[in-house]
Amino acid sequence: MQLEGKQNKALTVFKTTKGENHPSVGSVFVRLADLYNRTGKIRESKSYCENALRIYEKPMIGIPAKEIASGLSDIYTIYESMDELEQALKLLEKALKIYNDAPGQQSTIAGIEAQMGVLHYIGKLFGVATRCLYMWAYFLNVYLGLLPRNGQVRNLGSILYLNFLTFLANNVAIHY
Repeated sequence: MQLEGKQNKALTVFKTTKGENHPSVGSVFVRLADLYNRTGKIRESKSYCENALRIYEKPMIGIPAKEIASGLSDIYTIYESMDELEQALKLLEKALKIYNDAPGQQSTIAGIEAQMGVLHYIGKLFGVATRCLYMWAYFLNVYLGLLPRNGQVRNLGSILYLNFLTFLANNVAIHY
């Protein structure tokens, strides 16, 4: 595969210029894992995921936390597509923990909460799925500026929108 050769070349360059444990190396591992996953070579894909995880779980000093969380989210996508839902959930939880400590990440946190809600729903953990969807609604409202962090709603439109999201979260859990 020509793409695989280019990825391996990039891997060599990044290892040489940035170091074995730099997130750029992890990112190439993720791209290779994705490539192998898409071609049905699951064992090779998991191996590259594990290599990337070793880098992201023990990052070099000075690497922005957002870069690590993003890498974990990328690996989550691969595990989720392999139906490795338990591993995928663990990765989302780690990414969420990192993003919770970073200011201005409400939109990203909302997206992760929604993804976790779906995974819990697939695993038939409806109570946990509902909690995740409530958190998604909360962080989405904070991100949209409808709900400040102190929880006070700003206007009638915000109240209606928040009620709609709460209704949506309740009905997803009840119907499924």
